[in-house]
Amino acid sequence: MRQHAISLLVSAICVWSCTQGKAADSGPYYVSVGAGVNVVGDVDLKGGGSFEFDPGLRVSVAAGYRFMPMLSAEIETGFLYNELKDAGDTSLSHVPLLVNVVFRFENPTKFVPFIGVGAGGIASFFTIDDIISKDDDTDIVFAWQIQAGVHYQINDHMSAGLTYKYLGADNPQFDVGGGTVRFDPVHNHAIMASFNWSF
Repeated sequence: MRQHAISLLVSAICVWSCTQGKAADSGPYYVSVGAGVNVVGDVDLKGGGSFEFDPGLRVSVAAGYRFMPMLSAEIETGFLYNELKDAGDTSLSHVPLLVNVVFRFENPTKFVPFIGVGAGGIASFFTIDDIISKDDDTDIVFAWQIQAGVHYQINDHMSAGLTYKYLGADNPQFDVGGGTVRFDPVHNHAIMASFNWSF
């Protein structure tokens, strides 16, 4: 019964999406940029203890292709930065490289909700910079992402709105300060102003 219901839902979505025309005069390619606040959840350390980070920033850039009005794929990169709370200029930053699949919900209004999922790799940088020592290290680990938001269609080629992005980084570890710091997964939450241009 459940399999039949899922099959029926998938078939309905495919039929609906195939009957939708592309937005007037807008091409299948697009570029998306965004910037906003990034919040890191408390990070547990392997072997005990945890780190707490101040709110920081996230910027992102993506280039994509819209296969149909409701479905697109994109490659995304960007930069995330947060400082360790009450620890001088000690910071954790990331540069992701992700492949995302994005679903848009076209409707008669100019407001277009969307959701997306993605995965790829992330280069993580941990920098210790206090009055005692300065050191840094880099690790590259698996990353995954969930995003959701809404855009307002300004014209056939441009839209703007708000996006929430959750980005996870899988257990980075760093050799700093004469020892190894091993993180549990790092959970990033960003609220961003975002802009799309299609061509």
